[in-house]
Order: sequence, then structure tokens, then C-alpha cells
Amino acid sequence: MNSGKHIALVALALFAALTSADAIAQDTPNAVLEVSVNGTVYKGQAEYEATGSPDSAAAMEFLRQNSIHLLPGGTAQLKVDLVGADGSRTDVTDDTDTHYAAVTNWNLDVSATGVVTQRADPKYSAANAKNSKDGQIIVWYKKGTTLGFNAIEVIID
Repeated sequence: MNSGKHIALVALALFAALTSADAIAQDTPNAVLEVSVNGTVYKGQAEYEATGSPDSAAAMEFLRQNSIHLLPGGTAQLKVDLVGADGSRTDVTDDTDTHYAAVTNWNLDVSATGVVTQRADPKYSAANAKNSKDGQIIVWYKKGTTLGFNAIEVIID
């Protein structure tokens, strides 16, 4: 299995684990979470799925083109906007209903305020995991009936 498919599968599993079974059965994302760093918008899984394209090669290319690049040991502050159906925007970066996770927690860490840090986790002894150049973070927002989700690729270079 290629790393992109593996990362997407891990992201889905993590999202499922972090969300109750009842919530998954009842809730589907109904809001767009737009993720940016220093004014540059990075489109992720949510935007790609909205295209309706089932082509896995196109998905990989789309996600590669929209990857956040971090230097080894580098950090990036995410900005997350909740985009309403009417186009209105609300910054939810620091909202208590916004949650972050590093799917590839062997090479990335993400804080509760959206700071992504590249670091090798010593708990993972496999060199290929610790030294992986590909990563993924997920962000989700859930408040009342509003649910937004996105997964963004990270390349360490």
C-alpha cells in the first residue's frame, strides 16, 4: 500500500476513534474548514472529496500540491476558518470546539492551538517511521449541529 493511501486510511481510523459511533452515524460534515499558514491556503481531503473525483492518482497529486512544507524541527502556526454556506468566515483556530491531531505522530506534533512541529518521536524505534518525510494532520470542529473536518498533508524537507 502506498504511503498516501496508508495515511488517508490512518486519518479515517483516527477520526472514527475520536468521534463517537453515534456521532458518525448521525453527523456528516456540513461545514468547510479552510486551513492556512501565513496567508497561504492549503486544500486538503475535504476539498478533494468535494470534487467528486474517485481517481487516486489525481488525489495524490492534489494533496501533494497542497502540502505544508516543514524543515526538520520546524514549526507552522495553522489558521482555521469555518466557512459558512453563505461564504461568511469565522476564525476558529483557538476555539475550544476545534480539535487537532497528528495522524503521523511519529514525525509530527500538533498543539491544541494549531502549532504543527516536526519532531521524531523516540517511542517509535523504526527508522522508517521516525525519518518519514510524509505526514498528515487533521482538524475538526464540532459545535451544535455544525461539523467540519479536514486533513492536510505535510512534507518534511
